[in-house]
Amino acid sequence: MDGDDAVDAAVETGGPAKPPLFRPVVDGRVIPAGYEETYAKGLQNAVRYIAGSNLDESGAVPESMFTAYRAARTKTWRPGMPPVHVTLDDYVAAARRRFGALAGEFLRLYPAGTDDEAARAHCASVRDNARVSTFLWAADWTRQVRRPVYTYFWTHASPARGQNPRRASHGSEIEFVFGNLDGDPDGGGAEWTGDDRRGSRPAQVLEALLRYGGSMVTGDDMGHHVTDGGVVGSRTSVTRGRLRAVALATVLALGAALTAACGDSGSAQGGGLTAVMVGSGESIFDLPLRVAQAKGYFQKQGLKVTFVSTNASTGPAALESGSVQFLNSSPTGFLSALAKGLPQVAIAADGLGNPLGIVVSKKFADANKLSGSTPVEQVAKALGTSIGGASSANTKAQASTFLKTRGVDPAKVKWVSLPSPAANKAALNSGQIDWFITSEPTPLSIEHAGEGVVVADPLRAPEWSPEQSGYGELVVVRKDYLEKNPEIAKKFVGAVQEATAYMNTHLHDADLLNLTSKEMSGIPVPVIEASLQHAGWPASAAMDDAIWAKTLGFVNGLGVLSKVMTVTANDWTNTYVPTSGGA
Repeated sequence: MDGDDAVDAAVETGGPAKPPLFRPVVDGRVIPAGYEETYAKGLQNAVRYIAGSNLDESGAVPESMFTAYRAARTKTWRPGMPPVHVTLDDYVAAARRRFGALAGEFLRLYPAGTDDEAARAHCASVRDNARVSTFLWAADWTRQVRRPVYTYFWTHASPARGQNPRRASHGSEIEFVFGNLDGDPDGGGAEWTGDDRRGSRPAQVLEALLRYGGSMVTGDDMGHHVTDGGVVGSRTSVTRGRLRAVALATVLALGAALTAACGDSGSAQGGGLTAVMVGSGESIFDLPLRVAQAKGYFQKQGLKVTFVSTNASTGPAALESGSVQFLNSSPTGFLSALAKGLPQVAIAADGLGNPLGIVVSKKFADANKLSGSTPVEQVAKALGTSIGGASSANTKAQASTFLKTRGVDPAKVKWVSLPSPAANKAALNSGQIDWFITSEPTPLSIEHAGEGVVVADPLRAPEWSPEQSGYGELVVVRKDYLEKNPEIAKKFVGAVQEATAYMNTHLHDADLLNLTSKEMSGIPVPVIEASLQHAGWPASAAMDDAIWAKTLGFVNGLGVLSKVMTVTANDWTNTYVPTSGGA
């Protein structure tokens, strides 16, 4: 059967294009339920999601192509291919066919009196529909899932795949996201310009996406600055004043969300609270912020905090772009930002030490007679001829340091690079790797589930302890934000200090464990309790030169920074730390 003929003609789409005949089937096994039921029950995979659309897809085309489309009056529509309406008659007829009694309202919002006006109105409606539809889908997706969804609208015109003229067609962002402008399997032909190549590095695309609401592209050492109007088109109103009335409430909600996410300073909210966006992850070191939220410490300080999920790669860029005003950062991430010249400053310490864990598969543990009580020297020897997983240069360096400290050459380990701790866990379960290292609570969670054995942690590897490694987590802000909003910074640090001081004195209390188990949904209470013991929780958020010296020794020793780093009084301050202790 010719693929162009494999359409489902029985489905009414309001136009000549029909969906493909071969589509996913809800069979009750491989696909147990449809979209609506899956989303309503929260059965979809709880992953971070990025979705978006491009300027010239789904039936929208550049103005320079209107004439060519009019010349090709007959068209064979392949499955799923949307129509392009470039004449007034076609545009009006399509509106009446699609919207019926609402066609008049549609044509009022997207008016046209000539062929060119009709083509422009058609393209505008297609682009608006794509963006609002994506937002409505994202709202459904996140209703039962806590992980965030980020959306984008790609406008950079590409010359790829013989496109003439250049346009931001379907899939044209892919070469840029992966920095693969010269990867055309047909030998090229695309005339890439200097602007294309300056925008093709994954790090720049990452920051551009962050600037306009995304934080999904992962990797190491990403943080080059991208100015407004760069790779991703300028942030404009989703509606352009022409959305249908039925989408008005959605657009207003989206506009409010974008304002909150991209605002450069705290904004006043109802009840006299100041809204701030805070970048944080999902490690044990992010608990002080969650405790401050759950215990009402932020609210007591007059702050309304919204958390944005970030990691070592995306956090500094989110801070620089203004997507977040405060960032919970590791010392490595902070020092890496300083090495790149980013004007950031640490204003509080909310964690000490490195709560790392090395977890091995059950099969590897049995084969090498390893357990939770095996001396770490014996553990290192076993790992020296194994397959280790690394989700970043930093974790690989930490594992290598662990081995070298015990006389084992890390070069003899067969390293498998994986994108995240979750991917490491999957590779461990499938037998692709023998072990990996990451922050708690992931290692202890794997052990608790009977899927592996934790063979090293800060209680057995003293180089990860607070006494030897120094600061484990810092509250970081941009210097210009700090200069403009000193009172907000003081309030934020006050709430964080109250949280760490509370944790310092209540580590084994049922109240803290119940609270943190709610904040780390799905993590068993025994795992949380054990993880809390692997880090230090300071009674005061103040920093000092002695602990900074330990921190610098530990981080510089990993060899992951672009240069050996030092810090000065311009890089950290106790100005915003309350003189009295916390709870």
